[in-house]
Amino acid sequence: MASTPSLTLLLALLLPLIPLAVAAPEKHLVTHLPGFDSALPSKHYAGYITVDESNGRRLFYYLVLSERDPAIDPVVLWLSGGPGCSSFDGFVYENGPFNFERGSTPGGLPKLQLNPYSWSKSN
Repeated sequence: MASTPSLTLLLALLLPLIPLAVAAPEKHLVTHLPGFDSALPSKHYAGYITVDESNGRRLFYYLVLSERDPAIDPVVLWLSGGPGCSSFDGFVYENGPFNFERGSTPGGLPKLQLNPYSWSKSN
């Protein structure tokens, strides 16, 4: 678990990046996902944000806009993980707009289905 000074430093580094993600460039627009055969329920963006150009350090982001009204709905910044566990796990297996369809395509690409409990559904 991160100490308070480490968490404060992490937030100080990441919070200024939120406007960059909200104003995601159109070249980062995700138009389809393998395993999902329908239109995406909202706009999705994915890409890298440079945080240390001299050392080539970049952070990956995946932004899912609200399915209701992105202009007024809250934005959730999901930070978790650590060695051996990416915060992307929580996005894919718990909070994101899709779930893996159980038993689909054994040995192949999994099928995706909409997650009725996704954080992108602002109620």
